[in-house]
Amino acid sequence: MPAQSLEKQIVDLYRSGIYVGVQATPSGFLIWMCDRTYTRRVDHVVPDRDPLPPSIAEWLHASALEFFPDSPYALNTNTGVARA
Repeated sequence: MPAQSLEKQIVDLYRSGIYVGVQATPSGFLIWMCDRTYTRRVDHVVPDRDPLPPSIAEWLHASALEFFPDSPYALNTNTGVARA
C-alpha cells in the first residue's frame, strides 16, 4: 500500500461505504470498521506502544481488502481504476 495519511485513509473508506471508529482503551486503541448497515464489522486493538498512524492505516487498508472485497474501495485498489 502506498503510504497515505490516516485521515485520507478514513475518508477514502467512508466514501466507499465503510465506516471507521477509534476508541481509547486502557490497553491501547480499539479500531473498528463496519459497513453502512452494521452487518459486517471487524475490530483490532493497537497497543499504546505501537507506532500509531502507520499501523492503523495499514490495518485499515488490509482489512478493507479482506473483509469488504466488493466495496468500491477494494475494487479501486485492486484495479487502479476509480469507480463510483
